[in-house]
Amino acid sequence: MSVLEKERVEQNDPIAHLDFEPSEATQRALARHSIDHLDFPVDSQAIAISEAPEDCEIQQKAARFIGSVATSATFELKAHASRFNSLFEAMQAAYHGDPEALSLVRLNVKTDVVERTIKAGHVIEVAVNVGDNGVSHQSGQSMYSVQANALKFAAKTPQMRARTEAEVTNHFRLEHYQRTGMLEGHSFVVFSCAPDDMTAAEMKQAGFFTDTMSCSIQVTTVRNGKLVTESVFVAGIKQPGGTRHDIRAVRAIAQSFGVDFSNKSVTEMLNSPILVSNENIQNGGVDIAERFDIEVDADSGAGSRATFFGQDQKPKNYITYKTECREREAAFKPKVDAITNEIVRLYPQMRDEVHACQMLNEISGKHMIEQAIFDYSIDPQVFGYLSAEDIYRARRAMEAGEVERGLEYMYRAKQNDQSDSCPGGVSGRTSESRDDDESCTFVSKKCPKCGAKNVLTTVTATKIKGTCGCTASKSKSV
Repeated sequence: MSVLEKERVEQNDPIAHLDFEPSEATQRALARHSIDHLDFPVDSQAIAISEAPEDCEIQQKAARFIGSVATSATFELKAHASRFNSLFEAMQAAYHGDPEALSLVRLNVKTDVVERTIKAGHVIEVAVNVGDNGVSHQSGQSMYSVQANALKFAAKTPQMRARTEAEVTNHFRLEHYQRTGMLEGHSFVVFSCAPDDMTAAEMKQAGFFTDTMSCSIQVTTVRNGKLVTESVFVAGIKQPGGTRHDIRAVRAIAQSFGVDFSNKSVTEMLNSPILVSNENIQNGGVDIAERFDIEVDADSGAGSRATFFGQDQKPKNYITYKTECREREAAFKPKVDAITNEIVRLYPQMRDEVHACQMLNEISGKHMIEQAIFDYSIDPQVFGYLSAEDIYRARRAMEAGEVERGLEYMYRAKQNDQSDSCPGGVSGRTSESRDDDESCTFVSKKCPKCGAKNVLTTVTATKIKGTCGCTASKSKSV
């Protein structure tokens, strides 16, 4: 390649200096040629990507990227790939009025809120734009930047490092198959179970919610020109401390697609995505969730269906349940907006990327405890044992019309919040003490004064006011 050609490619492809890509037409032809020549049974429903001829080259490309992050060489790469290389940069731009930056901050907050409060029994969908150079991005941040940040901040132990490197490699695989056009009729499926090489204490430290041992099933395909990823959260155990059923169920699902996971560890399964024809999962991720539940019930010897999204629940209609998930997320919107506004307003107090993530962790936890007081779909245990006890007390007090007592329990629950969103991310809270002097808003089931139901209630440091017209003075105490 000439110097001019190399410069042209690097200007249009932020990873071109890591590896030169053939033309788009050539990539499509090569991909279909390699697919046609894979040695799989005739009735195979899926392709084990890690066994595809081109995967060795993709892994090498990913390894070079991982190495460049370790040596900080990727900062040059990120400058070409993203407007915003971190949430911290997006918050700065949003603070100064950038609408695209604000959109990115809001997207991060929404994802945080869902992953913080719903550990199983949910499907979240995220669409990613793909640029002319084939690089995927969300609201000005390239997915290469996201992967680089994960390597910098999430890989804190050898086990988490191995998981993170598998996820980074999967991104390179995903983008390769998107560029070749294979994802227009197939889905890229990844199974991310809770670790099998860490103790319960180590998992909690890393941000895993061990009460459910949740497994994330990620299903990505091209829809209307965009990469769309459905993340399906299923429980790996039915009761806290129970026997895990997720690993056997995932291996059985893979086998049903014609792929052998029998001797793979959890990290090896994570590093073994499969390409499934969309004809075999016409309803997307919920079809795999249903297969998961069927395998769990079959393994337990249950005479009838007794599992839903890995939980001890009677099955519902999987297709219409996706609508319930969207409605649940819509109910979070006021809190997503409140968290977004607060975190952007506080940008001048942030020192760096880590501090920004810690502040988001702190602020999101505070707001979602408020939500959990009245939203019984949220399991209080996600906030930790101490906070959970106070959330239960606050719920009982509010139901009894003892609003001030309920608020006292709520403030105390905030002080003991231990919730996290994505395992392995930046954890912890800031060391500064910040007065919780912002107003909080919630929907009260019944006004204790006039008896009106479903009253939007606003609480400040000195007053409680409902949309029913009732007001009361208060003194904040903890």
